[in-house]
Amino acid sequence: MIQKQLAIVLHSFDFGESSKIISVFTREKGRISLIGKGLRNPKSKLHFASQPMSILEITYYEKNREGLHLLSSASNYLPMNSILSSLEHITCAMMMLESIYHTLGENNPSEELYDYCVQVLQLLNKISPNPFNHFVASQFKLAETLGFWLQFDFMLDDDIRKNEKYAFSIEDGRPVMLGSNQKNTFIFDYQTALYMQKIFRLPLQDLYSIPVNKSSYSKIISFFEKYFSFHLERNFEYKSFNLIGLV
Repeated sequence: MIQKQLAIVLHSFDFGESSKIISVFTREKGRISLIGKGLRNPKSKLHFASQPMSILEITYYEKNREGLHLLSSASNYLPMNSILSSLEHITCAMMMLESIYHTLGENNPSEELYDYCVQVLQLLNKISPNPFNHFVASQFKLAETLGFWLQFDFMLDDDIRKNEKYAFSIEDGRPVMLGSNQKNTFIFDYQTALYMQKIFRLPLQDLYSIPVNKSSYSKIISFFEKYFSFHLERNFEYKSFNLIGLV
């Protein structure tokens, strides 16, 4: 059966002598896998279709619901050219796509998550300030889609309390009292807790206005890795964070 879908390219790898396997997140079908014959050839008219972050309109032959489908044609639906000028924006986009690739099962559609990811990519493509904010917001949305929603509201204000710490329950997805004997808690310093609360509360289009200290990046990445690992019951990590070298 021939299918036409809007799709975000998540990941691709070589297959055989000339082909590639492409994992895409489609609006109506969810995550699916495609084989692109001849895509390893730079002269292939579909060579661009294997590039992660591409937002495409694809046509493919659906062999069966669970199998590997055959890519027939593709066109750039929303070009993502500007993002290539910023390593930090690329990194934030790749971490978002990596998280989708490793958490969503195939044929598990979520039009709401798809539309949200497109919005994030478009904002990143505009080289908006503070791109890490958009990545963090995307992980809140992903957790909600997967069914283990985060309640990131510590009820903090903008007072500076440099020495205070705040506990968050990995198991329950909400703040807890510091010093409680609850297992699987993650400890945030005040500034990082306040930052996470602001990202949680604000709409996507306003996130560029929230400053973030880059020294907090590793702490926040560690939190999401532990949170998803716990709820997925398997190891989860953002390899793009290290491979691209965002520090």
